[in-house]
Amino acid sequence: MFAWLGHNIGWLLVLAGLIGMVAAIVARMIRNRRSGRSSCGGTCAGCAGCCHAAACPTAQGKTKK
Repeated sequence: MFAWLGHNIGWLLVLAGLIGMVAAIVARMIRNRRSGRSSCGGTCAGCAGCCHAAACPTAQGKTKK
């Protein structure tokens, strides 16, 4: 068991780092979603044909001034 860990410690550290980065990205996306921020930036300039276009603040008349 320890010999296997010794041979694969580099791969395990890289894997742990990648898992940590993905978890941080997902946590940030969830936090942004709960605070009401959009993942696209909220400008909706290029979203006219998107399936969520009706939910954009500009389509609902809720633009920021």
